[in-house]
Amino acid sequence: MGAHRCGLVAQGAGRSCQRSKWPGTPATNLNLHDPKATDHWPQFTEAAQATGFIAASAIPMRLGGQVIRVMGLFQTAPDPLSPQPSALSGR
Repeated sequence: MGAHRCGLVAQGAGRSCQRSKWPGTPATNLNLHDPKATDHWPQFTEAAQATGFIAASAIPMRLGGQVIRVMGLFQTAPDPLSPQPSALSGR
């Protein structure tokens, strides 16, 4: 589990949401089979797909205007998230 978990922590939508050029920008309804995702986060997408997930979202959690954590939402069905989870991020 350790190596598997390290790959998930080092890559993925949550990590990108926290450390991107625009930190704290939510990323929703990411298709984990899309070449953009598989090329950008190969370890993350492989591990997530192996677990049965087909889509992911990353919602920043803020305190005092700063991103303190990112909540990862993983889906086993292709249904897009409604706008409400994005509203949680304050953007």
